[in-house]
Amino acid sequence: MRREVEAVRDLSRTLVDREALIELLAEIEMIRLEAMVRLCSPSPQAQPDSLLDVEQAAQRLRISTDWLYRHAKELPFRVAIKGSTAIRFSSNGIDRYLQRATK
Repeated sequence: MRREVEAVRDLSRTLVDREALIELLAEIEMIRLEAMVRLCSPSPQAQPDSLLDVEQAAQRLRISTDWLYRHAKELPFRVAIKGSTAIRFSSNGIDRYLQRATK
């Protein structure tokens, strides 16, 4: 992060246009305010993870259980249960997967 701060300092030293300096100060102030809001806001509590069975996961993903069985090994949120043939899926993992898919 030090490099980024130095880059902004260098920019502030080289800007000669008054309007450009005002814009730079406004951007710096917005960054400061955003950081202050994050520091003052309560940190989000990590949601406990739960393991879903195939039916629950398929319903959550809005796909068929057949598709889920066929592709389970390829999915990053699949959880293998040691000593069992049961397949489970991480609820938090599905949430992350869906967030990435919608971006």
